[in-house]
Formats: sequence, C-alpha cells, structure tokens
Amino acid sequence: MRAKIEQIQEVLAKDEKFQQSLQSIKPKKTIWGFLGVVLFFFVPEIVGVFWGDEIVSYTHTMAITEPSTIGRWLYEMIENSYKDGISYFNIILGSLFLYWMYKG
Repeated sequence: MRAKIEQIQEVLAKDEKFQQSLQSIKPKKTIWGFLGVVLFFFVPEIVGVFWGDEIVSYTHTMAITEPSTIGRWLYEMIENSYKDGISYFNIILGSLFLYWMYKG
C-alpha cells in the first residue's frame, strides 16, 4: 500500500496539468489571500468562543418558528456547528493553508 501511494505521488509530481491546477487553487501572497483564509477559517471559531451560546439559542428558536423546511434545516446546521464548541479541524486546516501560502 505504501509503495502504491509513493508511486501515485511520483506520477502527480510529474503531471503538469495537476501542478497547474494546484497552483491555481493556491491562495495568493497578498493581503486579500491572507484575509480570505483568516476570515473563512479563524473568525468563525473566535465568534463561536465568545458568542456561541447566544448563537445556538437564537438559531434554535428560529428553527422552531421557521415555516419552511429548508429554513429550518439551515438554522439547524448553524446551531449544530456552534453547539459543539471550537472546531480544531477548521483551525488546523486554516493554519495549513497559511503555511502553504507563505512557504514558497
């Protein structure tokens, strides 16, 4: 299995189309790239630390009173994302994106 993964890595390292697509999704080394990563990955976690309980109670109330099924589902999704606390996966992924952006 390990040999197969190493073989796939070698093929991907030599594939020009893959390398071009990888560079096209890489965040740019600008203030906007940095702010995009920070706003998307870190700010929701900071908001969740300080106002998580208020967000959960508000979205729970709105989910109960919402007449449409899609609206209830959306409020429940927001409630579930803030009721569990900090998402360490989100923080790690954001940190990896910042590292990837500035490493080379």
